[in-house]
Amino acid sequence: MQLSKSGILSLVLGILVLGAAWQYGFAQDVQALILNGLVLGGLTWLGLVLLVLGVLIILI
Repeated sequence: MQLSKSGILSLVLGILVLGAAWQYGFAQDVQALILNGLVLGGLTWLGLVLLVLGVLIILI
């Protein structure tokens, strides 16, 4: 039970982080996007890793 709760939490966190990263990216103009590319990329990867981790925890 504890593992699936952790998985669901990780999944939700991943979705929130991805959503925040995309909203942040779309809110900026092109120059700001290039300057903040590392931050945006880092958030996107963090979100994806959390999503995958959440799915794996739920499945295992």
